[in-house]
Amino acid sequence: MTGEKNKGFTLVELMIVVVLIAILTAIAAPAYQDYMARSRLNGAARLVLSDLASARMDAVKMNRRTQVYFAGGYASPAASYRICDDASGDGTVADGEGRNITRNVQDHFFDISVGSNNNPIFLPNGTATNMATINVSNGTDTRQITITIAGRVWIQ
Repeated sequence: MTGEKNKGFTLVELMIVVVLIAILTAIAAPAYQDYMARSRLNGAARLVLSDLASARMDAVKMNRRTQVYFAGGYASPAASYRICDDASGDGTVADGEGRNITRNVQDHFFDISVGSNNNPIFLPNGTATNMATINVSNGTDTRQITITIAGRVWIQ
């Protein structure tokens, strides 16, 4: 039995490895949290962009005006918005008229708010009646979605 080496780790070696892992985790955690916040913000902006593009396509497909009503403006952003269309055919879109689709962004992204300078209206030819800027924010950062008169919707 002489000449046999002990195999394995000592308690001191194991503790050194645990301390190193703890230090690396403490360094990486804040960066990971920032990454997740940015990911939620980008995901929410893409969700709103997708709904706006869908509202534009619905206006063309159904041949009637479609309007997106944002619950919050720039001063008091909220987390929800509604997409309505001119089901009555009178040329105006009332809040809650037609296919009344309500979307709450916080159902998917808990720390996001959405605000707009006006409620965009898409016409049957795919254009918009007015330019709109929608702010999607998580409290520390903001993504702006712009709608042009031509109906183009994009994230800046």
